[in-house]
Amino acid sequence: MKRILLIALLMLSGALYAQTTDSSSVGGRVLGDEPRERIPRERNVLGAPVYYDTLGNIIGQTPSGDGFYHRPRHHFRNRLDSEYNSFFFETEFLFGHNDVAFGLQLTWLPTQWGLYGSALRGINHYYFTFGPALRLSDCGDYLDWQLYGGLVATRRPGFEVGFRLAGPRSRSGFSWTSLSVGGGYANRQGYMTIGFSLAIMPEMLFLFWL
Repeated sequence: MKRILLIALLMLSGALYAQTTDSSSVGGRVLGDEPRERIPRERNVLGAPVYYDTLGNIIGQTPSGDGFYHRPRHHFRNRLDSEYNSFFFETEFLFGHNDVAFGLQLTWLPTQWGLYGSALRGINHYYFTFGPALRLSDCGDYLDWQLYGGLVATRRPGFEVGFRLAGPRSRSGFSWTSLSVGGGYANRQGYMTIGFSLAIMPEMLFLFWL
Protein backbone atom coordinates (compact mmCIF):
# COMPACT_ATOMS: atom_id res chain seq x y z
CA MET A 1 0.00 0.00 0.00
CA LYS A 2 2.81 2.37 0.88
CA ARG A 3 4.53 1.56 -2.41
CA ILE A 4 1.37 2.46 -4.35
CA LEU A 5 1.02 5.79 -2.50
CA LEU A 6 4.68 6.63 -3.17
CA ILE A 7 4.29 5.92 -6.90
CA ALA A 8 1.15 8.07 -7.02
CA LEU A 9 2.92 10.99 -5.31
CA LEU A 10 5.84 10.77 -7.75
CA MET A 11 3.49 10.76 -10.75
CA LEU A 12 1.56 13.74 -9.35
CA SER A 13 4.80 15.71 -8.78
CA GLY A 14 5.94 15.02 -12.36
CA ALA A 15 2.61 16.18 -13.78
CA LEU A 16 2.71 19.41 -11.77
CA TYR A 17 6.31 20.11 -12.88
CA ALA A 18 5.43 19.54 -16.56
CA GLN A 19 2.43 21.83 -16.30
CA THR A 20 4.54 24.61 -14.72
CA THR A 21 7.21 24.35 -17.44
CA ASP A 22 4.59 24.38 -20.21
CA SER A 23 2.84 27.46 -18.86
CA SER A 24 6.19 29.25 -18.56
CA SER A 25 7.03 28.49 -22.19
CA VAL A 26 3.62 29.63 -23.39
CA GLY A 27 4.09 32.93 -21.58
CA GLY A 28 7.02 33.69 -23.88
CA ARG A 29 9.88 33.11 -21.43
CA VAL A 30 12.10 30.35 -20.21
CA LEU A 31 12.02 29.33 -16.58
CA GLY A 32 14.29 31.68 -14.66
CA ASP A 33 13.89 34.70 -17.01
CA GLU A 34 12.26 37.93 -15.87
CA PRO A 35 8.57 38.21 -16.82
CA ARG A 36 7.93 40.41 -19.87
CA GLU A 37 5.64 43.40 -19.78
CA ARG A 38 2.45 42.94 -21.75
CA ILE A 39 1.79 45.44 -24.56
CA PRO A 40 -1.86 46.49 -24.62
CA ARG A 41 -3.63 46.19 -27.94
CA GLU A 42 -5.28 49.21 -29.54
CA ARG A 43 -8.99 49.15 -30.01
CA ASN A 44 -10.41 49.08 -33.49
CA VAL A 45 -11.27 52.49 -34.90
CA LEU A 46 -14.84 52.66 -36.09
CA GLY A 47 -15.67 54.37 -39.38
CA ALA A 48 -15.54 53.83 -43.12
CA PRO A 49 -12.07 53.35 -44.65
CA VAL A 50 -10.58 56.16 -46.76
CA TYR A 51 -8.90 55.40 -50.09
CA TYR A 52 -6.52 57.61 -52.07
CA ASP A 53 -5.75 57.81 -55.78
CA THR A 54 -2.27 57.94 -57.34
CA LEU A 55 -1.99 61.70 -56.66
CA GLY A 56 -2.90 61.41 -53.01
CA ASN A 57 -6.44 62.77 -53.43
CA ILE A 58 -9.25 61.18 -51.44
CA ILE A 59 -11.41 59.11 -53.79
CA GLY A 60 -14.93 60.51 -53.80
CA GLN A 61 -13.89 64.11 -53.09
CA THR A 62 -12.94 66.95 -55.43
CA PRO A 63 -9.27 66.52 -56.49
CA SER A 64 -6.78 69.36 -56.32
CA GLY A 65 -6.35 69.47 -60.10
CA ASP A 66 -2.81 70.93 -60.04
CA GLY A 67 -1.11 67.72 -61.18
CA PHE A 68 1.10 67.41 -58.11
CA TYR A 69 1.16 64.48 -55.75
CA HIS A 70 -0.44 65.30 -52.39
CA ARG A 71 0.13 62.94 -49.50
CA PRO A 72 -2.61 62.61 -46.92
CA ARG A 73 -2.52 65.41 -44.34
CA HIS A 74 -1.28 63.16 -41.51
CA HIS A 75 1.10 61.02 -43.57
CA PHE A 76 4.31 60.25 -41.71
CA ARG A 77 6.42 61.38 -44.68
CA ASN A 78 4.88 64.85 -44.91
CA ARG A 79 7.53 67.57 -44.79
CA LEU A 80 7.25 71.33 -44.99
CA ASP A 81 10.00 71.61 -47.60
CA SER A 82 7.94 69.46 -50.00
CA GLU A 83 4.69 71.36 -49.28
CA TYR A 84 5.78 75.00 -49.63
CA ASN A 85 8.25 77.21 -51.45
CA SER A 86 11.62 77.98 -49.91
CA PHE A 87 12.58 81.27 -51.62
CA PHE A 88 10.55 84.49 -51.67
CA PHE A 89 11.56 87.62 -53.56
CA GLU A 90 9.43 90.75 -53.33
CA THR A 91 9.47 94.39 -54.30
CA GLU A 92 8.84 96.36 -51.12
CA PHE A 93 7.52 99.86 -50.43
CA LEU A 94 7.91 101.79 -47.18
CA PHE A 95 5.59 104.61 -46.14
CA GLY A 96 6.54 106.75 -43.14
CA HIS A 97 5.52 110.10 -41.73
CA ASN A 98 8.52 111.91 -43.20
CA ASP A 99 9.89 109.41 -45.69
CA VAL A 100 8.98 107.05 -48.54
CA ALA A 101 11.29 104.23 -49.60
CA PHE A 102 11.49 101.55 -52.26
CA GLY A 103 13.54 98.34 -52.38
CA LEU A 104 13.69 94.57 -52.35
CA GLN A 105 13.08 91.85 -49.77
CA LEU A 106 14.49 88.31 -49.92
CA THR A 107 13.36 85.46 -47.66
CA TRP A 108 14.76 81.95 -47.31
CA LEU A 109 12.33 79.66 -45.49
CA PRO A 110 13.08 75.97 -46.20
CA THR A 111 11.03 74.39 -43.38
CA GLN A 112 9.50 76.14 -40.37
CA TRP A 113 12.27 78.62 -39.58
CA GLY A 114 14.31 80.76 -41.93
CA LEU A 115 15.83 84.19 -42.50
CA TYR A 116 14.81 87.34 -44.32
CA GLY A 117 16.46 90.60 -45.25
CA SER A 118 15.56 93.78 -47.10
CA ALA A 119 17.29 96.84 -48.53
CA LEU A 120 15.32 100.01 -49.30
CA ARG A 121 16.29 103.47 -50.46
CA GLY A 122 14.19 106.36 -49.28
CA ILE A 123 13.99 110.06 -49.93
CA ASN A 124 15.73 110.85 -46.66
CA HIS A 125 17.21 107.55 -45.41
CA TYR A 126 18.39 104.07 -46.32
CA TYR A 127 16.82 101.05 -44.60
CA PHE A 128 18.47 97.65 -44.12
CA THR A 129 16.56 94.93 -42.27
CA PHE A 130 17.59 91.44 -41.16
CA GLY A 131 15.90 88.86 -38.95
CA PRO A 132 14.17 85.46 -38.60
CA ALA A 133 11.09 84.22 -40.46
CA LEU A 134 8.56 81.69 -39.13
CA ARG A 135 6.12 79.57 -41.14
CA LEU A 136 2.73 79.37 -39.44
CA SER A 137 1.14 76.89 -41.86
CA ASP A 138 1.33 73.14 -41.41
CA CYS A 139 1.40 70.28 -43.92
CA GLY A 140 -1.83 70.08 -45.87
CA ASP A 141 -2.69 73.80 -45.73
CA TYR A 142 -3.26 75.35 -49.15
CA LEU A 143 -1.95 78.84 -48.33
CA ASP A 144 1.44 79.63 -46.82
CA TRP A 145 1.17 82.00 -43.83
CA GLN A 146 4.39 83.46 -42.47
CA LEU A 147 5.57 85.80 -39.73
CA TYR A 148 8.83 87.74 -39.93
CA GLY A 149 10.56 90.40 -37.88
CA GLY A 150 13.98 91.92 -37.37
CA LEU A 151 16.16 94.90 -36.66
CA VAL A 152 16.32 97.92 -38.93
CA ALA A 153 19.68 99.55 -39.63
CA THR A 154 19.27 103.20 -40.57
CA ARG A 155 20.26 106.59 -39.20
CA ARG A 156 18.41 105.81 -35.97
CA PRO A 157 17.97 102.02 -35.75
CA GLY A 158 14.65 100.37 -35.00
CA PHE A 159 12.67 97.21 -35.57
CA GLU A 160 9.86 95.84 -37.75
CA VAL A 161 7.43 92.91 -37.91
CA GLY A 162 5.16 91.67 -40.68
CA PHE A 163 3.05 88.91 -42.20
CA ARG A 164 3.30 87.20 -45.58
CA LEU A 165 0.73 85.21 -47.53
CA ALA A 166 2.04 83.02 -50.36
CA GLY A 167 0.55 80.57 -52.81
CA PRO A 168 1.16 76.82 -53.31
CA ARG A 169 4.57 75.41 -54.04
CA SER A 170 6.01 75.75 -57.52
CA ARG A 171 8.16 73.08 -59.15
CA SER A 172 11.34 75.10 -58.57
CA GLY A 173 10.57 76.01 -54.95
CA PHE A 174 10.59 79.74 -55.83
CA SER A 175 7.46 81.67 -54.93
CA TRP A 176 5.96 83.70 -57.77
CA THR A 177 2.85 84.79 -55.88
CA SER A 178 3.17 86.38 -52.44
CA LEU A 179 2.02 89.46 -50.58
CA SER A 180 3.48 90.90 -47.37
CA VAL A 181 2.34 93.66 -45.03
CA GLY A 182 4.30 94.94 -42.06
CA GLY A 183 5.11 97.84 -39.84
CA GLY A 184 8.01 99.14 -37.79
CA TYR A 185 9.66 101.95 -35.94
CA ALA A 186 12.89 103.67 -36.93
CA ASN A 187 14.28 107.20 -37.15
CA ARG A 188 11.92 108.10 -34.30
CA GLN A 189 8.84 107.48 -36.42
CA GLY A 190 6.53 104.62 -37.29
CA TYR A 191 6.13 103.31 -40.79
CA MET A 192 4.35 100.57 -42.73
CA THR A 193 5.60 98.31 -45.51
CA ILE A 194 3.91 96.40 -48.30
CA GLY A 195 5.59 93.92 -50.63
CA PHE A 196 4.60 92.14 -53.85
CA SER A 197 6.12 89.17 -55.63
CA LEU A 198 7.21 89.31 -59.24
CA ALA A 199 4.06 87.68 -60.63
CA ILE A 200 1.63 90.23 -59.15
CA MET A 201 3.89 93.29 -59.29
CA PRO A 202 2.53 94.61 -62.64
CA GLU A 203 -1.07 94.45 -61.40
CA MET A 204 -0.25 96.29 -58.16
CA LEU A 205 1.69 99.01 -60.01
CA PHE A 206 -1.30 99.47 -62.30
CA LEU A 207 -3.58 99.92 -59.28
CA PHE A 208 -1.21 102.46 -57.75
CA TRP A 209 -1.06 104.32 -61.06
CA LEU A 210 -4.86 104.59 -61.13
